[in-house]
Amino acid sequence: MRDVMAAYHVCRYWRQVLQAFTSIWTTIVVPHFDERPSEALVDGGAGQLLPPGAQLVSHYLSLSGSLPLDVYLPDISLLSLFSDQSHRLRRLKVSFPGETVLNGPQAIQAFGLFNHAAPLLEVFDFGAVLPDDQSFGENPLVFVGCQLPVLFAGQAPLLRKLRLSGLVPWTGNHFRNLTHICITGYIVHDYNAYAKASELLELLQHSPLVEELYLSHLDTWFGRTMPDDLPEINPLRLCRLSVSDCYVWELQALFRYLHVPYGASLSVTNLNGDDRALTRILPLHAERLKVATELKRLEINYKSDTVLAFGPSGSLRIITSGLEMVLPLHGLNQISYAQTLEEVWISGRHPDSFMWSSGDSNCSASLTALVSLQSLHIRSRPAKSILQALTPRAPDPTSPMTSTPQSVIICPHLHTLSLTSSLGIDGCWSELLDCARSRFDAGYPLRRILVQPSADGYDLLSESMLADLRQVVDVVEYDVVCPLIEVPPELNEGTHHQYWPVWLTGNDSDHAAQKQSLQEVFAINESVLEAARAFQA
Repeated sequence: MRDVMAAYHVCRYWRQVLQAFTSIWTTIVVPHFDERPSEALVDGGAGQLLPPGAQLVSHYLSLSGSLPLDVYLPDISLLSLFSDQSHRLRRLKVSFPGETVLNGPQAIQAFGLFNHAAPLLEVFDFGAVLPDDQSFGENPLVFVGCQLPVLFAGQAPLLRKLRLSGLVPWTGNHFRNLTHICITGYIVHDYNAYAKASELLELLQHSPLVEELYLSHLDTWFGRTMPDDLPEINPLRLCRLSVSDCYVWELQALFRYLHVPYGASLSVTNLNGDDRALTRILPLHAERLKVATELKRLEINYKSDTVLAFGPSGSLRIITSGLEMVLPLHGLNQISYAQTLEEVWISGRHPDSFMWSSGDSNCSASLTALVSLQSLHIRSRPAKSILQALTPRAPDPTSPMTSTPQSVIICPHLHTLSLTSSLGIDGCWSELLDCARSRFDAGYPLRRILVQPSADGYDLLSESMLADLRQVVDVVEYDVVCPLIEVPPELNEGTHHQYWPVWLTGNDSDHAAQKQSLQEVFAINESVLEAARAFQA
């Protein structure tokens, strides 16, 4: 707005030209003004004080003719200026800082003016903008209690995108043509401030065309006892579902009612929960989570606390603190899609312990479930327990469960094994050779082994070691770059740093951290050099 107004005040000729092009004035962006005392506000006549920006808005409205409007406001105080423009609104966005305490009566009064149809409205975006550095449990949205009135007389046939942040309930506001929905909860100070889960579910139920759904801070709706008579929601067109900043039990409550269809992408970030909680939820709701029924590729990265999985049924991402506790690797056999996995990456190392502190048997139980596994990639993680589990063992003849003298083969279809900076962590060269020889003798040979040594040189292999491996493995490649899991490019189209963050592999995250570290080192060096120059001067 300021640029246009600067050109408008150049000269009378420029003003005449700009006034002739009404389309220039249809996008109204009011900047955020600092708080001002009442005497600094604009006099609207009859003793009425108008908020900052009011005269500018009125000027735009007078020059925009009857064309559709795209309106962006920093608070709700200017909404009254558009109350008689509902028929022209195409986009209406009201965003304010997350620490703002929303005035309930003021919001009711402002939105109560929008009681006429909005036949052109495509985007309605209202609410606080959370800070980028917000961590779990720091949601600054404060709820003071207000009922959002029915907007636009319930008539907004072209409305496709809806964002509501920190303002519920919204009973009666159902728009059946929504394709994008973004809902953010608020801080709950007492039991009576909880919203009803039915209101959130009814909004979804009345939006059968939704393609992208973003939900955060679910405590607002699922923080108290849930009724049993709520309807199940099956959005057949859903492509993206993002759930963030919630506890595992809230996620479980959501998936009691919400289906995630085959082919969709599910992202769960800033998740908090108890030990092995995810391994209980995923199989418990397998019938509704069609997205996780046929996943082929999986990365579990304990350094970046990230899980990625891809396949014909869709894509899955989980980012949570303490992944080793929330989804321990020895609980992999309990998740619903373990039997369909063909390629698995295990990355990172728990900072306080090796891979399975409870023993190799847990490792064997986890890998036993991977009946379709063809390629296994171990990155910067102890490999001894995994290699021991993959090594065929003769059955115990004294065990009453033994019915055949044949060796037990875990992952019978496994043909490729890659190790990146892993052999030297727990000195597992002998286990690697033993695994390759035993599988060769049992008739389940490894066809290809890739080794990417670490920079410290602890996992260097001699030529004689490689020669021993090549006697039982068709292809042994040493000092090569091992493959990474690939993220489908469409997942990183139309990303948003809060609602749909960029999908990164564990290696991408490591690279970003390394790059940031190098930048910090360079900055320190530059500071030292500047100090030295100043001293010399």
